[in-house]
Amino acid sequence: MQNVSKGLRNNKPAIYCAVPNSCYTKLMDYSEILQSLQQASSFDLYRLKVAISLQLESSERIQSIRDQLSVGQEVEVFNETKNKAEMAIIRKFNPTTVAIILKADQSRWRVPYYWINLEGADVRLRNNAKKGIDRNTLAIGDIVGFRSREGHEVYCSLQLVIE
Repeated sequence: MQNVSKGLRNNKPAIYCAVPNSCYTKLMDYSEILQSLQQASSFDLYRLKVAISLQLESSERIQSIRDQLSVGQEVEVFNETKNKAEMAIIRKFNPTTVAIILKADQSRWRVPYYWINLEGADVRLRNNAKKGIDRNTLAIGDIVGFRSREGHEVYCSLQLVIE
């Protein structure tokens, strides 16, 4: 059993563990990382994707996350389809996934453990594009505005369309 104590770091919960490399306390700046990745070759990105997948699927990492959770606990998950964080309640543990109920619509999901934002990391990305909006900064439900070809201001909420 690992020794876990919770504290505050930049007004966000931080987790400190007695077992080295079992908890992750450094909050990442995703916008800065994404900006660096834009300079990488496609092969570099593929190689990183493989390495990241191996880390995410590590049984030690999954167990470390699972040890900090309990059935009925409210957690924040990052929904990659909607590109945004959502609140959920843990329903059941599985070997590589966790069953959750999304609080917004009561839908039931089975998601990988790594979708759970234990560190309270800020998941929004800042738009560093010179012109326009980078798709990584948009999430389902965001309100966006633009000028039509006729010069009219148009505002809408982003919706997920599955064809």
